[in-house]
Amino acid sequence: MKLKYIPVYTADFEGQIDFYTQKLGFKVTGTMTFYEGRESTVIQSDKLNVALLVTNNDGNSDKSNIIINTTDCLS
Repeated sequence: MKLKYIPVYTADFEGQIDFYTQKLGFKVTGTMTFYEGRESTVIQSDKLNVALLVTNNDGNSDKSNIIINTTDCLS
């Protein structure tokens, strides 16, 4: 089992994307529908084997989640 995605909720969506891409060297690799049908931007770093899902929280009090990836959840 390994970490697959780490959601990042933000009130400043563009600022968060700029920070991760301009300051930390992440690259936008796509989008995906996440929690409750929200569109999230997927960003990744060549140095990490995990992706971040940047999601606009629209002022909600969302909590962070960790999404894991496994080929066998029964082992």
